[in-house]
Amino acid sequence: FASASPVTDGEHVIASFGSYGLFCLTVEGTLVWKQDVGDMTIKHAHGEGAGLVLHGNVVVMLWDHEKDSFLVAFDKRTGEELWRMPLHKIYVKAIKSDIADVKNSVEGGYAGASTGAEFIGSFVKTDTVWAHLDIAGKAWGFKGSPTAPKGAAGWGVRLLNQLTLDYYQ
Repeated sequence: FASASPVTDGEHVIASFGSYGLFCLTVEGTLVWKQDVGDMTIKHAHGEGAGLVLHGNVVVMLWDHEKDSFLVAFDKRTGEELWRMPLHKIYVKAIKSDIADVKNSVEGGYAGASTGAEFIGSFVKTDTVWAHLDIAGKAWGFKGSPTAPKGAAGWGVRLLNQLTLDYYQ
């Protein structure tokens, strides 16, 4: 069974084998970690795989199949899940409060964007399509780049503009 699109940083090879899991190996072939992402339900016999993206120490995987699809990010070094969209059930527990319906703070400070989305989502009607973009940390660039000037970055504005043009015009 071959992976559809493994990624490498020159030291590790990360490959998805669908229902068999997501694997991180050294380039010598030693298993570093394995993540079980669930059973993939597919109609076609083309095999299971997912296009992976490696950015720094983050591996992003699209789990797209006939059931509930999701986008998930893992730490490249440990295989620990960093975030998932749509949200994972663990974030519901993270915002439970002893004195209110929900709380907008998390012990340990993990998964801030995901728990923030869960918090906001608890106030959204179930038939409303919405998304949470945690862009405050990207609001100011200390160095310029080809796609964003130094200073106020406006990160996400072009993305939202393109989304609007593509789907709502």
